[in-house]
Amino acid sequence: MAKSCDEVVYSERSQIIKDISARYPCHEKIIHKLYKYYGSGDPFPPALYLYGHGVTGKSSILESLFAELGGVRYLKLNVIEAYSNKLLFENIAFGLQDIRLSTHNGYTYAHRLEYTKEFLTELRRLDRSLAYVIVIESAERLRDADQNLLPMLLQLPEATGQNISVVLMSSLPFEKYYIKTGMPSIPKLFVPAYSRDSMLKILSNDFHKIKLDAQKLAHLAGLEHRLELIDRTVTQELYSNFVHLFLSTFWKVCRDVGSSNLDVDYCHSQMHLVQQLELPYYAKYLLIAAYLASHNPAKEDKRLFLKSHGKQRKRMQTVNARAKVSEKMAVQLGPKAFGIDRLLAIFYAILDGEKVAVTSNLLTQIATLVHLKLLAYVSSADASLLDGTARLQCTVGLDSILQIGRMIGFNVRQYLCDFF
Repeated sequence: MAKSCDEVVYSERSQIIKDISARYPCHEKIIHKLYKYYGSGDPFPPALYLYGHGVTGKSSILESLFAELGGVRYLKLNVIEAYSNKLLFENIAFGLQDIRLSTHNGYTYAHRLEYTKEFLTELRRLDRSLAYVIVIESAERLRDADQNLLPMLLQLPEATGQNISVVLMSSLPFEKYYIKTGMPSIPKLFVPAYSRDSMLKILSNDFHKIKLDAQKLAHLAGLEHRLELIDRTVTQELYSNFVHLFLSTFWKVCRDVGSSNLDVDYCHSQMHLVQQLELPYYAKYLLIAAYLASHNPAKEDKRLFLKSHGKQRKRMQTVNARAKVSEKMAVQLGPKAFGIDRLLAIFYAILDGEKVAVTSNLLTQIATLVHLKLLAYVSSADASLLDGTARLQCTVGLDSILQIGRMIGFNVRQYLCDFF
C-alpha cells in the first residue's frame, strides 16, 4: 500500500531528526524544537534566541539542520568581526547573495550599505523563492549598538517581505537585553551544558572509531597477526571503563568535549581566551597570584615575595636541589591547591605597595575567574570564598600566564621557583 504524502513527510522529518541527534547526542529536545521552527514548511519565525554555555553544539546543530533542509540559504557571522553597522549590513546582505570579497572585485562590494534603509532595500532584492537564516554569534554585543538596530533585526520579514529569520546566539539570558524603545517578543531556547552522564555518552560514541584506528595502526606497523588480539581485547566494556576513569580525572577542570585533549586543544583554547578576554586590571593580578600559589611551594613565599626576607646561604644541597631536570619542574608537575588567604597575600605582594581593600568586588572577581574555568575549586561544595575555607587551583598554562604578565608589564618568571 502506497504511503500518503503526510506519511512521507513525517518519515523524512523523523529521519532528519534521528540523523542529527546521532551526531549530537543528548540534545534531542533542542533538535526537535529547531526542526519545528524551521523544518515544518511554515514561514520561519522572524527571530529566535538560542543561548547557553559555550561548546554545547549550538552552531553545529544549526548548520547540520539547515544543510538537510532544501531551499534555505544560511549565513553565520560574529558581531566581534562585524563591529560597525556598515560591516554588519554588508556581511549579511551580500553574504546571503553568496558575494564574497576577493581579488575579482578588488575587495570592495558594488555599493556601500551604511544605513538601515540601504540595508533593507538590498534584502528586498533577494530571491523570494528561497528562505533565509542569519545566525549572529556573540549577540550580546548588539546591546552596545544603536538603539534601533536590534529591534530592526528582529522584524526583518515585516520590513522586507522575505521569509527571513535571525537567530541570536549568546551565553546570556534574554532578560539581560534592555532597549529603551522596547523589543518584540521572540521564542527562546536554552541549550544546557553537558552533564557528566551526557559527556560519558558522547565520548563512548567514539569506540568504533578508536577500534578502527587501532586496526589501521596494526596494519601500518606490519602487525596483522595482532588483529585477532585487538578484536578480542579492545572491547566496548574496556573503552567504557577508560572513559569513566578519564572523566574522573579531568571533570573538575573540563566541561566540554573540546577540552579533552589537554596538551593541544585545551592549551590553545586558553591562549585564545586570554587574548580575547578583557579581564579587569586586578583580575589579571589575581590570576597571576593564583598561578604562583599553584606552582610554588608555600615555604618559598617569604623568599619570593618579601623584600627583607634575609640572606639565604647557598649550600651545595640547595644548589643541587634547584638544578631540576625538566621532568621535575613545578610548572610541569601540575597545579597544587591553595587557600584564599595565601592567594590574597601573594596578590598584595606582587602589587608592590598598591593598597586594595578586600571587598566583595575582589571576591567577585575570584568567583568570575572560577566561572571562566581559569580557576577551579578542589575543596568540598560547602566551602566558601567569604569565610576563606575554599581551596582552589589555577588551570591556566605557563604560556597563557606569561601572556597576561606581558599585558601588565609583570615578569612572572621572576617569581617562580623553577626560574629563580
